[in-house]
Amino acid sequence: MSSIRFTNEDVALFSEASHDRNPLHLSGAYARKSPFGQPVIFGALAALGGIGRLDPRPDSGPARIDIEFQNPVFPDVEYDLSVQDDPDTSRVRLSDGRRPLVTASITYRPAVHGSMTSRVRAALLPAAQLREASDFSKGRAVTGTWAFDRDAYDRLRDRWQLQEKGGDERHQAALLLASYVVGMEMPGRQALFSRLTLDFDPGAVSTGGEFEYRLEVVLYQPVVKLLIMRVEFRLGAQRFASGEIRAFVREPIEMSDADAEALPAGDALQGKVACVVGGSRGLGAAISAALARQGCRVHVNFAKSLEEAERLRDRLRGASGEIILAQGDAADADSWQRIREDVVRDRGRLDMLVCNACPPLLPLWVEPQAVPRIQEHVSQSVAVTLTPLAALVELLAESSGWLVLISSVAVRNPVAEWPHYVAAKGALEALVSTVAIEYPQIKCLIARPSRLVTELTNTPLGRKGAIDPGVAAATLVQWVLTPRDVAAGRVAYLDF
Repeated sequence: MSSIRFTNEDVALFSEASHDRNPLHLSGAYARKSPFGQPVIFGALAALGGIGRLDPRPDSGPARIDIEFQNPVFPDVEYDLSVQDDPDTSRVRLSDGRRPLVTASITYRPAVHGSMTSRVRAALLPAAQLREASDFSKGRAVTGTWAFDRDAYDRLRDRWQLQEKGGDERHQAALLLASYVVGMEMPGRQALFSRLTLDFDPGAVSTGGEFEYRLEVVLYQPVVKLLIMRVEFRLGAQRFASGEIRAFVREPIEMSDADAEALPAGDALQGKVACVVGGSRGLGAAISAALARQGCRVHVNFAKSLEEAERLRDRLRGASGEIILAQGDAADADSWQRIREDVVRDRGRLDMLVCNACPPLLPLWVEPQAVPRIQEHVSQSVAVTLTPLAALVELLAESSGWLVLISSVAVRNPVAEWPHYVAAKGALEALVSTVAIEYPQIKCLIARPSRLVTELTNTPLGRKGAIDPGVAAATLVQWVLTPRDVAAGRVAYLDF
């Protein structure tokens, strides 16, 4: 067992060599709105990194390569790597402790190695295609030509010591091409590469400069959003490889008006002022919208999602309340001092603070490799709630307002792969319980929603059984609007 680590520079080099420009790997702004919260390493790059640790096989070539992309790989994280070289097969496994990330199996046969003979550059897509479900009908085919960037490939090969590993440069180029066709062509922008199986033709001796590729949809399973395609790569006049590609398709999340349908607009909060931390996307945006539709002036806090915050404000222009943008890092004390001054200047009061911000949620196990990341998640979670709370709690007390913590049903029903998330939410619930004692004039509510359709859960399996955040927001706001007594020093709980 050894270790392996990838960097942002590796990602940029692979993208240059393969022409795969999918934003999930290259754009921090785009990836931040994905379930992963940050750019993800190209799956084919992770596989090649492992293949580079195999023994050279100058007299053999792959008959078949089978790669499973099971979980995301991130830059600047040290992962476990195991390799096994047998006479006719090689196996590579990247893992994060007990969690498998990428596994590759290569079956060999005797062969003479070849190379790509030219630096021809094919006409390639400048941006990843954004596909609709209608594009995935059975028999739908996509064709094109592709060539790697020779200079970038040579640097990639040298960086990962790929010479005579897992085949020759044609076989390695086939993996780059597979990444390109999945991330750029089909399913394109919303792709999550799941599996690649390639059978290499034994008589393929061509060393042309460009590949011709053909993808054909075999099956699309709309429930789990799994796309299965038959693939063929030709090099020169010969078929070089054929096989199967599987990829999941992430659906874009559009903000709905489910809150308006579940809770009719009114003026129950006319003259009231709220602040929603993490209020520009997902559940936070839905809560902000529901409050504004009841006449509340809502200071919507966000860090980087300016476009989404402006869109939310524009959507609510006709509401009886108003959306006020309050940009700033939720964990930054200086930002909250400024936001507090803005709130005081605006109406001189604060009637509700909704603490909704949360770091990205990625599976982890309680094991040595995960300790720093568990600590970091808990630390960030506490900071993005404690910092705004400390800045605004006295204002909230002056108005005998509501403190609402968005926790999770996972505190009551823990999830095995979420020790960091459950620990963080549990710590925050304890914090609110302390605030209720220290500031008895504040009414404290801990809301524990079930799984929601947000960027946090926007994977084909993560969306299964999830509810619309608008419905959850309407439930929460309706609960607050209903007259009820919350005893001083006590906390109310809402599970939904």
